Amino acid sequence: MPQDATVNIDVSKIPPWTAEYLTECLYKSVCNFFSVPENQAKFERWKRERDARRAAEAEADTTTE
Repeated sequence: MPQDATVNIDVSKIPPWTAEYLTECLYKSVCNFFSVPENQAKFERWKRERDARRAAEAEADTTTE
């Protein structure tokens, strides 16, 4: 599946026990990922860049109106 693919999930069809299991797995994966300092640094750099891009887009939107 391409990285930019969109997946839509109807969460109303997920049984509660399955949702709890998925949540537990996701939480463990996130904790494991962020336990590596390089991953934390990459995330923080990505977030700064994303926030700057969004701010620039918002500024461009307000100046074109």
